[in-house]
Amino acid sequence: MRDRTPILGIASKIFRRDWKRGDMLVLLFAMCISMASVSVIYLIIDRIESATEKEVADVLGADLVIRSPAEVAPAWLERAKELNLQQATSVEFSSVLFANDKLQLSTIKAVSEGFPLKGRLEIADSPYENQTIAQGIPAPGEVWVEPRIFSVLNIEKGNPVEVGYTDLQVGGALMLQPGQGSTLFNIAPTAIMNVADLEATKIIQPGSRVNFRYLFAGSDESLKIFAAEIKEQLSSSQRLVTIFDESPVAGSAISRSKKYIGLSSLLTMILLGVTIAMSASRYARRQFDNSALMRCFGLTNNQVLKIFTSILSMVCLVGIALGSAIGIAFQELLVHLFAEQFIKDLPAADYSVLLLPMLATVVLLFGFSIPSLIQLKSVPPMRVLRRQLIPMGLQSWSVYLLAGATLVFVMWLQMGDMKLLGGVLSGLVLVALVFTVLAHFILKFMKRMARSQSAAVNFSLRQLDANKGITLLHLLAFSITIFVIALIVLVRSELLSKWQESLGEDVPNHFMVNVKPAEVEELRQLFDKNQIEFAGLYPMIRGRIVGINGEDVKTAVSETGQQHNSLRRELNLTWANELPLGNKIVDGEWDWQADDELFQISLEDKTADALGLKLGDTLNFLIGSEKWDVKITSIRSIDWQTFTPNFYVIAKPGAMDSFKATYISSFFMEQDKKPLLAEIVKNYPSITIIEIDLILAEIQSIISKVSSAVELIMVFVVAAGLGLLWAAMEHTFDAKYRQSAILRTLGASKAFIARSFRFEYLWLALLSSSMAIMAVELVSFILYTQVFDIEYQFHWQFWWSLPLGALVLMLSASWRGVKRVTEPPPLSLIRQS
Repeated sequence: MRDRTPILGIASKIFRRDWKRGDMLVLLFAMCISMASVSVIYLIIDRIESATEKEVADVLGADLVIRSPAEVAPAWLERAKELNLQQATSVEFSSVLFANDKLQLSTIKAVSEGFPLKGRLEIADSPYENQTIAQGIPAPGEVWVEPRIFSVLNIEKGNPVEVGYTDLQVGGALMLQPGQGSTLFNIAPTAIMNVADLEATKIIQPGSRVNFRYLFAGSDESLKIFAAEIKEQLSSSQRLVTIFDESPVAGSAISRSKKYIGLSSLLTMILLGVTIAMSASRYARRQFDNSALMRCFGLTNNQVLKIFTSILSMVCLVGIALGSAIGIAFQELLVHLFAEQFIKDLPAADYSVLLLPMLATVVLLFGFSIPSLIQLKSVPPMRVLRRQLIPMGLQSWSVYLLAGATLVFVMWLQMGDMKLLGGVLSGLVLVALVFTVLAHFILKFMKRMARSQSAAVNFSLRQLDANKGITLLHLLAFSITIFVIALIVLVRSELLSKWQESLGEDVPNHFMVNVKPAEVEELRQLFDKNQIEFAGLYPMIRGRIVGINGEDVKTAVSETGQQHNSLRRELNLTWANELPLGNKIVDGEWDWQADDELFQISLEDKTADALGLKLGDTLNFLIGSEKWDVKITSIRSIDWQTFTPNFYVIAKPGAMDSFKATYISSFFMEQDKKPLLAEIVKNYPSITIIEIDLILAEIQSIISKVSSAVELIMVFVVAAGLGLLWAAMEHTFDAKYRQSAILRTLGASKAFIARSFRFEYLWLALLSSSMAIMAVELVSFILYTQVFDIEYQFHWQFWWSLPLGALVLMLSASWRGVKRVTEPPPLSLIRQS
């Protein structure tokens, strides 16, 4: 206890002195602006992600869904009740509806009160006419049926329909239901009834094929606890339903939005790390004289280290507290200001998300300042004052390495996407290594070139070459700043724009399923007459995978693979000569060869990965009661957001001639042409038309929220970038005080010194912007091709805008600093150095 009081007392006095003198201003400002920017960005991101998850719940019909072929254990439902979770049930099965001597195979859902817990049901008195949001579920004795059933059974609202051993009255046309995205290619239309009528139908008997869906909604904490407990108890035939199961399109949008937001938060964290690292390292080096004097006055190395650790702790507390407070207040202000424009219905902020950046700040502050102080332990005070320091030892380098590794770990915890993190960091590291080598030769070349230049240019180039280590450090700091700002602008202006363009005003908002071959030409003429464009008519056959490479699928696939959707239901199969829109070959070639013993197919990539399939493997399908054996000759990725028919399996034309096919298409129809849908269903009763306006609205809402988030992030990334630029500029000025004093003493004019210093910043701007351009091109290539799966384009505009912007920014930022190190008399400059 005796040692602790004087150490804290000395630390407090130094802290107050440095505060008054302004020595701590750069470090504290860097911490505040970094922490404030990160706080705003992380809180906005968290709130937008939470809002996006709520929209996912609207598609699923609940926050959490369990799917099971049998009733679940009552204890599960009791546990949900204990956690105050809302519950609803849907019992789904296939059966025939009968009316007017006609029948229709349908998917029937017997639902309990409260269904759906999220989202909505929409019904109409007649198909496609004045649909309204349903208040509750069908009353006992009532059934809501999809439009196709109306036309096939020739029924109207109020007519009886036979379901098993009971008659139910038609209460309306079912126009919209949660999870509709998962039924796009279902042959059977849907009917919804009250679960109270289920027993009277006598349809479900021992051995019947039934799908039980248990829906839950409630607080995030309760849902996480419940999901974690249930996940361990699920059997191989039970599963937690995800958005990808219900709607691959919406699921893909959610996945892509998380990547955009993750990339934005990663760039912010990189800026935070570099800013604090540079500022902390600079502050520590400026304490060399103080530490040497303290040791001359009798303090031990450990006591000196404790004093500066205490000072850094004070800086850390003030910086984190002040920065977080500013960030929290500012994000609340932003949400309030922009609530009506583009950020609506955001959930409350969860301030726990700030723990990770706070941890990163603490690690970076100490990690990049302590090594410089450790370096002084084995050096006599006189050598410290003379700056005769020995190189850093293994202990100091290990602290740097630990700090850097911790920052990467924090980034990974925040993002959870190692592919995205690895792509950005590997691109940065690769460019840094290449540029370090190139910079060595460039500086040599510039030094030779300097001989024929003016005295100021000559001196500036020689100074850069003479201090290669410092020059490279400054180049790295400046280039990272420019790189991050350029990449976040690229995300907003190009990546998000391409995503928005994919959902233009005329994107298909209807799917048409179960079109008979004889109806194809008539529908073409009808659509042409009404000026409706559609995405072509694709043949479709449904088949189930029953074998792989001649082995039964149950033994050929791993236990994890058995859970994949492709083995749980029939797949949509088609044939085509040309690769469909939104499909991209990732392995093999889209080039149908002459068939040998087996027909050729192209398989969707995620299905291939889940089942462990590769080129040359064979698949055995069961189509109806017939076997169909094929060989994989190519593997495709699919963009599920094209809103055109997509298929897991595409065969060579002629490979499926022995099977009967129906056709499928998608099309865009304006609101004023919607009455035509009723005419189509009436004239072609076998056709099912599915409206996906709800899914489109959800995805457009997701894009809007992500765009808003990235726009806000861009502002704060630029602010954090300017903070890093200021910290880096201050770092360069430290050496300029002594240099300017020596030159002035030797007779150099103020104008000459100012010109030579400004030329240094000009070269730094050009070189760092060149490095940033290379990093942007490399990282964007990785992101485009490996993460976002879009076509890469060369960004020629950066090759002139970044150098120009860097020149303007750095020369403007250095103007006042150059005056600061050239105007005072030499003696004053030496004292400041």
